[in-house]
Amino acid sequence: MRTGILLLTISLLFSCQNSNESDSNDRLEKFDQDSSLTEIPSVPPDTVPTQDDPDRQEWQNPSLVINKLGDLTDKTIADIGAGTGYFSFRLANEGADVIAIDIEEEYLEFINQRQEELIASGERPVETRLSEENDPLLISEEVDGVLIVNTYTYLSNRVDYLSKVRRGMKAGGIMVIVDYKSASNPVMNSYAEILSPGEVSKELEQAGFTNVEIDENSLQYQYIITANK
Repeated sequence: MRTGILLLTISLLFSCQNSNESDSNDRLEKFDQDSSLTEIPSVPPDTVPTQDDPDRQEWQNPSLVINKLGDLTDKTIADIGAGTGYFSFRLANEGADVIAIDIEEEYLEFINQRQEELIASGERPVETRLSEENDPLLISEEVDGVLIVNTYTYLSNRVDYLSKVRRGMKAGGIMVIVDYKSASNPVMNSYAEILSPGEVSKELEQAGFTNVEIDENSLQYQYIITANK
């Protein structure tokens, strides 16, 4: 009788353990699927390399986005919310001195590890900078341009943040913001808040930016906003 009870108890314990492991694996699999689409806050280090969706080249059209910044030869560009360096390395390949800025140290470590190989092969280096949630930590008039992709909606006190970014830009510098038109698309996860291009445009003007232009046609799922200091 005691043997039967013991076997039953062991069976139940293994059953619970397998169930918990299955639930955990399901959550991790879902996280990896979601996180491969766009950048989200507080990403565990072991998932950092999964952040770049293999299909992103098609829907993001990075060359078109980068062209909005104009001629990058010997220009200093801040890539705010750089993530795994998707745009940072492309900007550097176009001749820019790039500052990859992020609040997540894991992302910047990934960029540094990745670029060790690139520098060895003669590629242009990328500077990484750990910033604060409410401050990009740019030096006054440090950069010629700023790129913010899939990150703007995560900023708190956005007008104040934009004002700090603007102080870090040289006169005539260009700002490019790229974000989602709506939540009903297959390339965005549920963590992102949707801001209309009108809202973003208004906040740029409140922060002192001029020549604000909205492009809602070039990308299928996203709008592109440009502005000048």
